[in-house]
Amino acid sequence: GYIITQKEDGHLYDMTGTLATTANQDLTVVKKVYNVFANSWTAPINVTQFEDGDFEGISTKTIYMFNTGNDEKRTGEAGTNQTAPGTYLTLPIKASSYMTEMKEIPAMAGFFVKADDGNNGTLHLNYDRLVRPTYYGSVETKPMLAPGRGADQEVAFYGEPVVMQLIASSPKTLDKVYLMERADFTTNYDGGWDGEQMDNDNYAAQIYAVTDMGNQAVAAIPEMDGTVIGFRAGEDSEYTFSFDYSGYATPLYLFDAETNVYTRILEGNTYTFQTTDKDKHNRFLITSYSGQEIYTGNAEIKGDDEGAKKIILDEHFYIVAPGRLYDGQGKLVK
Repeated sequence: GYIITQKEDGHLYDMTGTLATTANQDLTVVKKVYNVFANSWTAPINVTQFEDGDFEGISTKTIYMFNTGNDEKRTGEAGTNQTAPGTYLTLPIKASSYMTEMKEIPAMAGFFVKADDGNNGTLHLNYDRLVRPTYYGSVETKPMLAPGRGADQEVAFYGEPVVMQLIASSPKTLDKVYLMERADFTTNYDGGWDGEQMDNDNYAAQIYAVTDMGNQAVAAIPEMDGTVIGFRAGEDSEYTFSFDYSGYATPLYLFDAETNVYTRILEGNTYTFQTTDKDKHNRFLITSYSGQEIYTGNAEIKGDDEGAKKIILDEHFYIVAPGRLYDGQGKLVK
C-alpha cells in the first residue's frame, strides 16, 4: 500500500494496492481527472516502449511522475539531471525517447495518467514489452528499440525531430522544458509527443512553453522560432538557463523581454537572471533574431486593390533579405 501526506495540513491518505501476479495489467482510467496508479511489478516499466494502443480511449498519451525527494533534498541542492524535488516529470510516450530524464517507472512507484473529459479509458500494461526486454536479457527477449516502439514508424517517414532543451536551475531547484520541431507536428495536441505542464510546489521554480493548448512541459511544434517561454520563480532569487539544442545549424536565440538581452542557444551557453516573482510570466521568446539592428525606420501596412496586405518601409533597399513578422506579444506571425 501507499501513504500520501500533505505538508500544509498533515493529513494522511492511505491507499491499499494489490501486487501484480499476472503478466499483463489493465487499469481503468476515470474520466475528467488525473488518475493515480503504481507500478505493481518488482521491476521498472520502460516508458519508451508504450504504444498508442496501450492508451485505449485516452488521448493524452503521457506518463506523469512526482519527485517527492526527501527532507534533505527538498531543502538542499537540486540535482543536475532530473527535475528537482517538488516538481513533476512529464513523459509523453513518443517524445520520451529524446529526453534526458529517467524514462522508467520504478518498481512500486506511483504515476499519473490524465483521462479525457467525456469517457473512461483503459491503460494496458504489457509485461513482456514494457518490462522484460529491458531487465531480463535472454535469447527470447526482444532488444530495446531506439526510439521507442511508439515513435519508430513516424521517424522512418518524417525523420528525427529537432530537439531543444531549456534547463532552469538555481541552488535549490531545477526544471526543464522541451521543444520538439518536425514538419508534421501541429500547434494542436500531437498524441504521444505533447505533454502538459503540471504545477510544481511553490518553492520550486517552473519553466514551460506557452502554446494554444496551454502551458506545456513538452511541446511538439512545426517551428520553434516564435515560441513563448514562461517562467515562475521559486524560493531562490537568481536562476540560470542552460541549453541543449540538436538544430545548432539553424541559429536561435533566447530573448528576455524584461532585460532586452539575446542569448544564442548553444550547448555550453548560459543566461543568468534575477527574479523573486512567484506569478507566472511569459517573459522569454525563442527567436531567430539575434538582437542586432538590421533596419531602423518607420513601417506601415497598406492594402492593395485586391485586399492583400503589404508592409511599406520608408527607405529604399537594393538587397533581398528574409524577413519575419511578429505580433505585439512577440509571437511569430509569418
